[in-house]
Formats: sequence, C-alpha cells, structure tokens
Amino acid sequence: MDTVLLDQLDPKSLLNLARAYEEFAKKARSRAAEIELREQRLIDINHKLKSLHGIGPEMAELLNQCEYVYAQKKMAKHYKTPPETIDHYWKKYLRRRDAAAIDRRKRLIASLARRGLTNRQIAQRTGMHEVSICRILKPILRP
Repeated sequence: MDTVLLDQLDPKSLLNLARAYEEFAKKARSRAAEIELREQRLIDINHKLKSLHGIGPEMAELLNQCEYVYAQKKMAKHYKTPPETIDHYWKKYLRRRDAAAIDRRKRLIASLARRGLTNRQIAQRTGMHEVSICRILKPILRP
C-alpha cells in the first residue's frame, strides 16, 4: 500500500490494517509450509517408487533362502510398503526379465537365419522345436 494512503488513515485503522496483513501473512506461511510438506512427500514417494523398480535381484536372492510369502513380507517391511506392492513390482520385474530373454532368443534365431542356417539346424542349435523357429521367423521374413 502506498505510504501517502497510510498517512491518511487514523491509528486505529492502521492497527486493524496491520492485523489483517499479519493474519494474511500467517495464513500464507501456513499454506506455504503445507505445500512444501506435500512436495517433500511426493519426492519421498518418487524415491520409494524408483527403489521398488530395482527389487527384482534382491527379491530373487531372498527367494533362494526362504519361501515367497516370507520374502514378500520381509521386503514389505524393509521398503515400508504393503506386501501387495512388493508382489506387483516382483511380477513386473519377472515380465521385463522374461521379455528381455525372449528378445535375445529372437535376435539369436534371426542372426542364425541370416547366416543361412535352415529352420531345422536353428532348432537343433537352440534346443527349440522347428515349428517354434518357423513361428518366430515368419514375421521377420514376411515382406
């Protein structure tokens, strides 16, 4: 507010105006603190989610030592998250791992086919059935 306008107000009005601004400032500080707390919670959640994406190898190691339900509960306690969340990320890890293995196998088969091997020879080398080799190569060879 302009100083000239303040000079025109009586002391009581100035005090009321000051109280109003102080109350507004108090509410603004409180709201800013709430927003900062929410932002920090979001950062914490993002960190937790990023760490959950990497639970696969840790869970696999744990499964070498104990049963799934016990491993799931132990991981849930460690990550401070429900067991269902651990189950979700474990299954997600398995799907990614399996998809990567399938992709590697398909690349190997395509590489062997490019080198001139027959489907039967590829099947013998990979331990797969000849029909499976045909099924994998069909979309690759189709124009």
